[in-house]
Amino acid sequence: MAINYADSAKQIVELIGGDGNVISVTHCATRLRFVLKEIAKVDKEVLKRVQGVITVIESSGQLQVVIGNHVGDAYREVQKLVQVDENAVVDAPKVGMVNHLMDIISSIFAPFLYPLAACGVLQGLISFFAAIGWMDPASGTFRILNFVSWTGFTFLPVMVAFTAAKKFNV
Repeated sequence: MAINYADSAKQIVELIGGDGNVISVTHCATRLRFVLKEIAKVDKEVLKRVQGVITVIESSGQLQVVIGNHVGDAYREVQKLVQVDENAVVDAPKVGMVNHLMDIISSIFAPFLYPLAACGVLQGLISFFAAIGWMDPASGTFRILNFVSWTGFTFLPVMVAFTAAKKFNV
């Protein structure tokens, strides 16, 4: 049975205190991440029972609603229901120094981890194929695949600069 994320999103927004309680909403690979004005308005036990929600976690000043692999679908539906002013100045939630540092690092590096991992796997594969003799390191195919496998690492400073600028609102 397919999950109707439009209905789930309505229930989620209602149970976190409505649109007026949301400061910002983002998502990672499996979770909707809400920064809320008043965390006390959240009914966590009922929220855990919403169809499509795996669990609810309060961490690093955020309310994290674990959805799973279909978090993108849920995020799109939540965005339709929540009005967030992108230019509004948001006070950082009160968290420890280590949590704050981890949030900064993960916000900067998480968006491009999958492409970087793919480049690394491709480098490993072509090196393995060359080592066992399936591919000649002087061939055009090897050179093109090697070139492609280095693009993520070549443009790593640009990707870090872009995501850091986005994180720090620059």
